[in-house]
Amino acid sequence: MVWPINAADLRKELRYTPEQGDPDELSLYAAAAVERIEEKTGKISGQILQVVAVGPTDVVAIGERAERLTSIVVNGESLDRSKFQLGIAGMVYGPFPAGEIIVRAIAPLSTSTTVVLAARRLAASWWMQSKNGPMGAGGSSNDVAMGVGIPRTVLAMLEGNDALAGIG
Repeated sequence: MVWPINAADLRKELRYTPEQGDPDELSLYAAAAVERIEEKTGKISGQILQVVAVGPTDVVAIGERAERLTSIVVNGESLDRSKFQLGIAGMVYGPFPAGEIIVRAIAPLSTSTTVVLAARRLAASWWMQSKNGPMGAGGSSNDVAMGVGIPRTVLAMLEGNDALAGIG
């Protein structure tokens, strides 16, 4: 899923015209940046979260923030979601019966504007490293700090948007 950014957003960040940059390649960089950002923030913008556990147990940890539960299945049988409580950080409280438990939930439906901006900046940084670095065409070695996985400015934008923010 290429959300919260796409090729058009990356073009804007790079100050490209609509004709510049291969759209498939720009989309690839956008998707990669979103994946990396999600490692820091957790899944974003309505994506489906799923965890498989084994019961009996009182708690199943999705491990990421969740907006709401969509289904709870134990041994192939759907259970009434209203009998379970979604807590902070994606903890789902039961009790759950014995067997294979599959819990599905939806990630928060809104995404912080700083997360969107961070994804755009990260994708643009990687694009510039790849296209303008020592092996790339054009640009200068001063355009972007080479070898930086996530620039400090992007990390600063993500502060407070951790996957389990407010926990601990």
